[in-house]
Amino acid sequence: MAGQELILTTVLSIVFNNISFDSTQVGEPNRLLRIEEMAADLKDQHLVIATTQNYPLSYAVLVNGTLVGDGVAFSFVKLLQDKYGFRYSVVVPDEDIMGTGNTGIFGVLNSGKADLAAAFLPVVPDGQQVIKYSRNLDTGEFVVLMKRPKESAQGSGLLAPFTLGVWLLILISLIAVGPIIYLLILLRHWLCPIDEKNKTFPLPSCVWFVYGALLKQGSTLSPVSDSARLLFATWWIFITILTAFYTANLTAFLTLSQFTLPIQKAEDIQKYNWVTRKGNAVEHAAMDIEETNTRAQHGQFVTDNNTEILDYYVKKKEYLFIMEKPIVDHLMYGDYLDKSRKGIPESDRCTFVITSWSVITRARAFAYNMNFKWKEVFDHTLQYLVEAGIIKYRLQEGLPNTEICPLNLNSKERQLQNSDLWTTIYEQLISKILKMSLTIQQMISDAKKLAGRLKDDENVADVLLNETHAINKKIDAMKQFQEEVEVLNEVARQRPHSQLIANIQQENRHLREIQHENRELRAALEEHQTALEHIMSKYRQHTSQQLTKSRIDFKSLQEKRYSEMIKQQAEKIQEMAAVMNEAALLDEKNASKDMELLTRLKTENKGLRELLEISCKFGSLGKQMMATTMEDKDVQTDKT
Repeated sequence: MAGQELILTTVLSIVFNNISFDSTQVGEPNRLLRIEEMAADLKDQHLVIATTQNYPLSYAVLVNGTLVGDGVAFSFVKLLQDKYGFRYSVVVPDEDIMGTGNTGIFGVLNSGKADLAAAFLPVVPDGQQVIKYSRNLDTGEFVVLMKRPKESAQGSGLLAPFTLGVWLLILISLIAVGPIIYLLILLRHWLCPIDEKNKTFPLPSCVWFVYGALLKQGSTLSPVSDSARLLFATWWIFITILTAFYTANLTAFLTLSQFTLPIQKAEDIQKYNWVTRKGNAVEHAAMDIEETNTRAQHGQFVTDNNTEILDYYVKKKEYLFIMEKPIVDHLMYGDYLDKSRKGIPESDRCTFVITSWSVITRARAFAYNMNFKWKEVFDHTLQYLVEAGIIKYRLQEGLPNTEICPLNLNSKERQLQNSDLWTTIYEQLISKILKMSLTIQQMISDAKKLAGRLKDDENVADVLLNETHAINKKIDAMKQFQEEVEVLNEVARQRPHSQLIANIQQENRHLREIQHENRELRAALEEHQTALEHIMSKYRQHTSQQLTKSRIDFKSLQEKRYSEMIKQQAEKIQEMAAVMNEAALLDEKNASKDMELLTRLKTENKGLRELLEISCKFGSLGKQMMATTMEDKDVQTDKT
């Protein structure tokens, strides 16, 4: 470390000694003279410098009751102090956040409580309204620190060569191609029924051909037609290409040691829970992250320090920690050194990993209050520090030259592990379970059949037992008969044999007589029943005839009555029609007489009028006489 400090001091002395204020170097004499005057005025001035607790970039520690600034930012402040001879004191805002015009470090600067802020603050539009930023120091990269996954995001096992979508399509094709081939062959058979090469295959055979081709098995199907051969050959070619790609990808997966993370871009963060410090320089960046499709319900802003976040949220809860790259680099390197001191094996030290890409990038700079008059002096010097690469060097100070816990921890070829065979194991277990289930089902069905047979045997046994009981009863009856016979024999021994035979014959004769008498009585009874049935049938026939004869036919009577009424009404109607016809004839005769009389009177009246006109015209009668005559004629005519 002493050698590095010596080299850095030498470089800084060269840089600062080369900062001359002559007009030939910069080309702006007025500006350089103004900067030189500001630098002289800055000497022995007391500045209040605000900072944030953002280890290792900038932080403040309490030493003997006084806050002392430290970190990369304050190393530059000390260099500026050595050059310009000012004095300073450190303050930390009540809220360790960037804030607004009233809160956080922006509020301290805006209120005049501090002259400048020595921290790597992201340049955000909200801050430019209340503060002034210095020249950009660098570009801050916000990366993701996460717990190292146990396996690559590419997957593991025998399913790794293909993605889930490819496997689903293969499964769909495996299910669909068999029925499709069957339907196409049936279609050709329907379109070309007379073709001699038209040969069909059953659906199970087509399905088994598709499955057997996938497993590189032969087939007993031999298509004859060109279309069927083309279908079979197409599936074979597809399976050949598929298996070739699968074998090549599986070999590459097992050979190459490339390790990939489950998140490949900023949009992938929305699938996981993430955390960042509340109110520090990352807060505005986190808001921007939310604007880039990161959902706020998956993110948390906490007030814990970086170590606590690493131990609790990242290690235990497996959250994604979004922070500036130098900070997470120092956190991961410190965790690695801590595990090394504890003697943890090398393979277990790299428990974290950092993304190689940035979630967002922001320019970072110091900040001044709006009334800070030495901004040009500080910016002029900071520009030389940036151009000399000193800021970049200081950010990497304390870190190894090699990458800390890279994604690919070694370059050994990947070997097939037991975890890669879980798919095969699952398949075997499922097949065994199915086989056991089928065996159990077969056992259950056999047990049912056996139970049925046992039931039938029980029924047969019951029948045999009943028959046995019946036989036993017959045997008992025979035994009883034999005993009775023996009793009879004993009785017969006391009588003469001839007398016993005679008694038996007499009883037999008496029995035959009784049987003959019974037959005669049965025959007489049958004849009596026959005669009685005949008499009853005749009686029923005679009774039905008498009932039929004595029955009144109400229907015929009703029809007869109605016919008579209709006949009477018809006669009345005919009489009324005759009367009406007679009346009509009389009316017609009277009308014709009236018409004849009227016509005759009109003709007579017309003749009289003509005679009257002639007499009036050529005669000696006066008008009065003519009028009187006309009235008399009219009266006469009316009377007539």
